[in-house]
Order: sequence, then C-alpha cells, then structure tokens
Amino acid sequence: MKKRFISKKKGKYLFTKLGILLIIIFMSCVVTFNLLIKKTKEKLFDELEVGKNLFVNATNQNGLLGLDLLDPKEMFRLSLNYVIDAEPKKETFPTLELVKKHENDEQPLIYIYNTHDTESYDSALLETYNIKYTTRIGSYILSEHLRDLGIPSYVETASMGEYLKANGLGYNSSYKASRHYLEERLKTYPSIKYTIDLHRDSVGRNVGATTIDGKSYARVMFVVGVGYEVSDNNMAMAKKIHEKLGSKLSRGILERSGSPTVKGIYNQDVGDTSLLIEMGGVENTIEEVYNTLELLAKILFEIIKEE
Repeated sequence: MKKRFISKKKGKYLFTKLGILLIIIFMSCVVTFNLLIKKTKEKLFDELEVGKNLFVNATNQNGLLGLDLLDPKEMFRLSLNYVIDAEPKKETFPTLELVKKHENDEQPLIYIYNTHDTESYDSALLETYNIKYTTRIGSYILSEHLRDLGIPSYVETASMGEYLKANGLGYNSSYKASRHYLEERLKTYPSIKYTIDLHRDSVGRNVGATTIDGKSYARVMFVVGVGYEVSDNNMAMAKKIHEKLGSKLSRGILERSGSPTVKGIYNQDVGDTSLLIEMGGVENTIEEVYNTLELLAKILFEIIKEE
C-alpha cells in the first residue's frame, strides 16, 4: 500500500512538471511568433507607405498583425476571415478614396476610359483581401491630378465586361464595348475635346519601371493606329507627350495597322486628339503609376494651354 501511494505521488509531480513545461514552451512560441510578426510587418510595410496604409486599412487595423497572443482574449481573434471596413478611415491610401468619392465634371474637357478595365497592377500583398489596383483606378488618379490643375474630366465607370456579356460578345470585342460608351459620352458631353484610353502593358518590371532622382515611376508607351484619316494628328499629339516625358519615362510610340475594327484604329478615329496609353506593366506598383500620372497630367495641362 505504501509503495502504491508513493507511485501516485510521483505521478502527480510528473504531470505537474509536464504541465509547467508545456506552458513554458507555449509562452516561448507566443513570444517568438509576436516578434516574427512585428519584424515582418516592419520589413514589408514600414518602408512603403502605400502598402502600409492600405494593409492596415484592409485588416481594419485589428487583424493578424495587431494580435497580442499574450492576452488570452486575443486568441479568439486569430482568424483570416477579415472584412474590409465599408467606411474607410481618413488615413486610407488616396486611391481607395478616389474610387469612393470621385465625381465626374459636368463639362469635361477630357474623357478617360479603359477598354480593358480589368487589367491590374502588382497587388501581391493585397490579393488575400481581394484588393486589386486596376487601370480604372489609374483613370481616377489621372482625373484627380487634372482637376488639381483646373482641367475638368470624365472617367468612364461602366463595366466593359458587363456590356460584352449582355451582348453575347467575347473579350476580343472589348473595343466595341468601349466605343459604345465613347460615342455616348461624346454625344452627352460636347465639351470633350480629348480622349484617353488607359491600358496596362504585359511587360515585366525590367521594362515597365524606372527610377529618377530616387523616385520610382511606371514607364509608358503610346499606341497609335494609322488606319484612319486623322491618324497624323493623333500621332503628333503622342509624339509631343513622348518628347516632354523623355526616353527615361517613355518607351516610345507603337504604330499599328490591320483590322479596321481594332488594329489600325483603336477607336482613335473619333477625333484628332485621341490617345491610347500603356501605363506600366504587370509588376508595377500603384505608387509608381501614381507618380507617372502626376507628370502626365502636368504635360497635358501644358499642351492644352498651348493649344
């Protein structure tokens, strides 16, 4: 009986020691996890203000990077099912605010649209949260830069994809969709004198990005169809902007001819001041696009002022 009692006592001490050991291991893992998360956050976002602000907003500032696992109550918040706040906070990155608050001018001078409105830029850090920076957001950015310079513009908000679906058309008919809205807007807003179809190229970072004075930019390329009467005027417009941007920012002008429905026209036959601009590539960040569009807006302002 005595030996059996001692055995139980030893067993009790063993379980106690094991429990303490498990608690120590758990606490060590928690501390290590918190330190790793903190360092990861600092590395990924602190040097890139754009990504930092947007990521914090996307996780509602209370997400995975904000967890304190030393607080037991926080353990119940360890979930990846975050929902972006429907009312972004004031510190939200400007592009999200543009989508929400942008208003088109009643007498626009420039019409900005996106034949391929789903083309997107590098959003690797944000895809988990279903956030993508598209050429449409690029249009909003350009519009706001122009507005700051006193130039009214209109950004097309209609979905090209929905038009194609409603009319039983495929993606290769995107220019038919954009032409539909282009002609409608020109009728509704006779004040429009310039049209800009903003695209994103498929090139990589080695072609689509450049750095000037320590600041990173998205490079641009102009596409001019030559299968219509006023192509010379549109070519002259593209060359003027190309020269003002310089070879560091501009990749040049691509002349296209071919099918009268797309290649050789690109809806540029609607007027003699129609531009198709390939803004950056798949690996460009929205910050780089923002920087280039700011310069483009200033150049457009200069050209319009001259004319």
